[in-house]
Amino acid sequence: MKLFVSCLLLVVLLPAYGQWSGDPTVNNPVCTATGQQYDPKIVSDGAGGTIITWEDSRSGTFDIYAQRINASGVVQWTTDGVAICTASDAQYDPVITSDGANGAIITWYDYRNGSANSDIYSQRISAAGVVQWAADGVAICTETNFQFSPQLIGDGANGAIITWGDQRSVTSSSDIYAQRINASGAVQWTANGVAICTATGVQADPQLIGDGADGAIVAWGDNRTAMNNYDIYPHRIINESAGGGYSKIYAQRINASGAVHWTTNGVAICTAPQIRQAPEIIGDGAGGAILTWEDFRSGTNNDIYASHVDQNGALPVQLASFTATVLANNRVRLDWRTISEVNNYGFFVQRRINGLLDWWIVENSFVAGHGTTNEPHDYTFTDNNAPQGNLQYKLKQVDLDGTEHFSEPINVSVLTSVADNSAPEKFELQQNYPNPFNPSTRIRFQIPEVRGQISEVRGQKSEVGRVTLKVFDVLGREVATLVNENLNAGSYEASFDATGFTSGVYFYKLQSGSFIETKRMLLLK
Repeated sequence: MKLFVSCLLLVVLLPAYGQWSGDPTVNNPVCTATGQQYDPKIVSDGAGGTIITWEDSRSGTFDIYAQRINASGVVQWTTDGVAICTASDAQYDPVITSDGANGAIITWYDYRNGSANSDIYSQRISAAGVVQWAADGVAICTETNFQFSPQLIGDGANGAIITWGDQRSVTSSSDIYAQRINASGAVQWTANGVAICTATGVQADPQLIGDGADGAIVAWGDNRTAMNNYDIYPHRIINESAGGGYSKIYAQRINASGAVHWTTNGVAICTAPQIRQAPEIIGDGAGGAILTWEDFRSGTNNDIYASHVDQNGALPVQLASFTATVLANNRVRLDWRTISEVNNYGFFVQRRINGLLDWWIVENSFVAGHGTTNEPHDYTFTDNNAPQGNLQYKLKQVDLDGTEHFSEPINVSVLTSVADNSAPEKFELQQNYPNPFNPSTRIRFQIPEVRGQISEVRGQKSEVGRVTLKVFDVLGREVATLVNENLNAGSYEASFDATGFTSGVYFYKLQSGSFIETKRMLLLK
């Protein structure tokens, strides 16, 4: 289990004009047939061009068509596309992957067997635009009720692995199944698919990537703890926060033979409260995967979170942040936050002078971990005897079995000596962190020298002032006193534990002499 820093990569696509048509207002037509064309999906043809598939209503109901475009933007197949499936009733939601031979494999869900029973079908098309399997596609799953939201990847042998949401079970609203099809169009695993997850509740929105060994890792949204959180429709999944429940993110690895490798019904990637949806997944290059999703745990708006799972289905201790703050009198406060933890015994803080080889564990620096959890946790430790100079700090994380892992080091400059009389130049009250919070949060503030007030502590005279830090509800009633004492000039931190308090807005006020400052914080339970 490694310390893993979660990050979000933003890719900005800039417009590239003039590559084909030479006019950005014209572009290249792929299909201009009568009726409606919807939901295009695209894959490389391996030769500088692409293959595109879409839903097409030229016949009066929706069918599946495809077209190939070469590197110069010239269509290669029949005008307006080759028919992939024109079976009776409607076909929806095509997805596409390369077949490894300049052609493609296309999968969709299909109503040819009745309007109350959608199934999963696939078709392979060659580089020349000739369909390779049975007319209108090979049946991947024709179980009762609805099969929907298919996804697929190539299997490395000119076939594909396919996953989908499945409503065949009368005891579960929706499950996740998968199937492998070879280059000749023959299904390789159990008829109608291998069960990836059949837990209670709703499993939906599956995504998958290869595991580097001709198998796949599948991720999905999961609502096994709250039955009424999803509604299922033939062409749509609606995520609602009914009944106080919430959806989760799970993952499963399936090998080339169709056997699941991880915990039955999947590894829990995220089980924090509130809704999460739209998972996406990529491989990590070592048989594991990195996942990202929309997340509503803040309660105010959607955010983006990410997680990593290794080839054995283990979640690492995910380090979201690790920062250092230099305080007065050669003190350094270290703060870090984890997104998830597995078998985490705890952390030791290590320090060295920048440029030296040896790392030293800071005395009394052990901070206990939270074992195994998918909840975020905040940690802090203050090094009260930091030497002067340019320092580096890192975390040594220890598993319950004694295995050790290390964070990347961070740099700190401590340029004042222990005897230095420097102090903050002004009062400052910082925004609490985290915010929103549940159930506790931290409030940092600084106090400058207050002239005219002298106190003697252990024989040392210093200037002090009476400081109060209090919390009030929205009606202005005092609900907690965090600080009420004479403080030396310096930087401080107070904790507010809101266990037993109701959700809502609270205010915290710092007062010292004529200085008063108030800030707002939000408790969400």
